[in-house]
Parts: sequence; C-alpha cells; structure tokens
Amino acid sequence: MDYLEGILGGVTGQRHLKPRSREAVRIYKGFAGWKRYLRELVEAGDDVYAIGAKGAWVDIPHSPFMQTLAAMKRKRVTMHMLYEHEAPIAADEVFRAYGDDYRFLPPGYATPAVIVVFGDRVAIFSMPLGRINKDTSFTIIENHHVANAFRIWFKLFWNASSKK
Repeated sequence: MDYLEGILGGVTGQRHLKPRSREAVRIYKGFAGWKRYLRELVEAGDDVYAIGAKGAWVDIPHSPFMQTLAAMKRKRVTMHMLYEHEAPIAADEVFRAYGDDYRFLPPGYATPAVIVVFGDRVAIFSMPLGRINKDTSFTIIENHHVANAFRIWFKLFWNASSKK
C-alpha cells in the first residue's frame, strides 16, 4: 500500500472527502441549451479544460460564443483546449481566439462528443454532426470531486498530445 500511496500522492484517501459544493446534474438541449451552458461557463469564471474540442461554433453566424469568449477574457479565464486532430485548419481563427494554450489529440481519437471542465462542473455534450444543432445535448455534472478527476485526466491527455 505504501508503494501505491507514493505513486498517487494521497489521491486514494480523497474518495472519502465530503463535497465542497452542491451536487447536481442538468441536461440542456439544442441552441437554447447551448446558451445556458455558455452562461454557466461565464458565471463560473474559472479556467476551462476542453477535451475533444472541434471549433464547432465558427460557422454559426452571430455566434453567442463570441460574447461568451469576450466575457471570459474580461474575467481572465484561461482556455486549455485539446482539439481533435481532425479539427479544421480553416478554424485557425478559433485557435487564436482562445489564446495559445491548445494542442491536438493524436489521430484516430475523434468522437461525436466534447468534455469541458470548469470550476466544480463537467459538461459533456454530443455533437452528432460535429456541429452544434437542435439535436445537441448538454449534460452538466456539478460535483467537485468529479471535476477534479476530469482535470487530472485532462493532464494525461495534454501530455500525450502535440501542438501539431
């Protein structure tokens, strides 16, 4: 057990900690759900960690994400983005808009979903067509320990990715 404890650095004992925040699960749908999710991003005001990002909002005219991005920049929120390897190069302005803290997942790991961690929340959303549409479903899990677990996994993926 000491060997495992040395590797994990005390993480094993954390499973018994009481949550520091409220716990909830919310499901949003379509464009209205997207706006609610974006509102939560701004309200949280914490750094954002995205896995499997696609730059999906770039082809939507007058995207509400541009307002969200501006609000997050005012709050000095850093966006840490792991894009799919297949993310369109045409979305280059997307990469610049987030800043330079982005990387690309290795080829062959594209999925129809995105995971975004912010504050005590994890958003998992489906994008069956690779773009936000009326069928996009957003599941928000509000749980401090779950969010921290996803941030740790983000670090693993970050270290296995490249700047392309």
